[in-house]
Amino acid sequence: MLILAICALLLFGYLGLQDYSDAKSTGNVKALRLQKRGIFISIGVIVSSLLLVLLILPHILGAEFALSSDRKTVLGIAIGFSLLISFIWYTYLSWLDIYEKEKVGTLILTFILAAASSFLVFPIGDLVHPHTYSLDGTFWNDLQYCIVNIGMIEEFVKILPFLIILKLTKAINESYDYILHGGICALGFAAVENSLYLRNTDLFVLNGRAMISTVSHMFDTGIICYSMAMARYKKKNVLVAMLYGYLLASVAHGFYDFWLISEGYQYPMVTIAFFLASIHIFTIMKNNLINISEYFDDTKRVEADRNKFRLFNLLLFIMFGGYVAIYLINGSGAANAFIKDGLLYNSYILVYLAVSFGSINVVNGYVAPIKLGTRFFLPLINRHPNYLGLPFVLKPTTREPLDEVKLLVDLLPLKGHFSKRLVVNQNFNWYYFTPAQYDESLRELGVQIIICPAKFDRNLKDQKDHIVHVGFIKNEEDINEVELDLNQVKGLPSMLMQYQPTQ
Repeated sequence: MLILAICALLLFGYLGLQDYSDAKSTGNVKALRLQKRGIFISIGVIVSSLLLVLLILPHILGAEFALSSDRKTVLGIAIGFSLLISFIWYTYLSWLDIYEKEKVGTLILTFILAAASSFLVFPIGDLVHPHTYSLDGTFWNDLQYCIVNIGMIEEFVKILPFLIILKLTKAINESYDYILHGGICALGFAAVENSLYLRNTDLFVLNGRAMISTVSHMFDTGIICYSMAMARYKKKNVLVAMLYGYLLASVAHGFYDFWLISEGYQYPMVTIAFFLASIHIFTIMKNNLINISEYFDDTKRVEADRNKFRLFNLLLFIMFGGYVAIYLINGSGAANAFIKDGLLYNSYILVYLAVSFGSINVVNGYVAPIKLGTRFFLPLINRHPNYLGLPFVLKPTTREPLDEVKLLVDLLPLKGHFSKRLVVNQNFNWYYFTPAQYDESLRELGVQIIICPAKFDRNLKDQKDHIVHVGFIKNEEDINEVELDLNQVKGLPSMLMQYQPTQ
């Protein structure tokens, strides 16, 4: 675990260094300032927490100070952290709501309804449990118990506030609103549940509740809401989609719990592996709903790199804030054990969440398939920058052009801009290149020039020459497609492209 934690932190540091290098090469003063501020916050959270626990508080309160006997204080701290966890994840979800921002009042109402509805778990459970299963340590019995008695009940309770808001208000009027409001419902439920777990464990499960359990609740409810949003987008039966999503969410929820609570099959690493896989899927779901937004505006951007570091710092604050709180509750020994365990076992999850949830690329109209690769144990690293709307000039290479492209080469250098983003052969780093002055003779090559940077990790905005792949869409009927196969594109030899900002 130590090696895994070190590798995760090194990966995050490497990605940060890449972002810093890109910002510096392009002269992006704002990006450099934000990155320096993020580093300062990270160091400040860690250093101030260590100083408080190791030096300042022991000197003020005494080495043996602890509040463990004051249960009301523990409950108050637990509620405070539970609300903070929900607020952090609401903040993240709101960062992705870039086109048509939701009213805060409606989201607060959704949260309150969800927190209140969480208490329905108990009476519904009393009605269901006598007629279903109880845990006995066998595989199929315990799995069915987790799916029916836990998953189906909790997912039903979580989706109720969402359906009330959907039916009685006009707040959910954009595709992404489905996952946003569904996420808020999950956060309201999780706030109540987290308060109970944190109180009963004197905050020792804080990292797990903040980084794993709460996110899993959002993912499970997100399955239902995503199913409904896609049915609405594809003009299919939303009710059928909701029921399908509900069953799938219940199975996912039950499967997650099974490996934690079945006495015969307690393998927490299976739950962790399932959780990591769900993060990849959840990221695709969010990205797809942003892509099909009814309020799409190509001038607005998801600040993916910035969100990655902001989320990292917020979760880091939870970890080290818990470190200080546990010192106040149970003393320095418990606090040091908590932070050691957190750094050892949760650093990887911390980086995994920050990097994966920062991997959002907007391609208007593109719905990526929900599939899981073989590398789900690694963060979803997606560093494709978005150059939509930016001006570039296409240039020839020094090599002698082939006969088939001399027509295009004779027109170079060709000024234009990236006017649309599209996906070619599952690579979503392609763009329509619209020349400032279009020569009709180009139609001999195809109906639309498309461009793809040869190396996606190079920042094209540094005003240097970069190698790009060039092609033409062959047929007029494909011009409005957002996803193309290679047989729909005429590939040409690579050329050079340079960013030329308007003066």
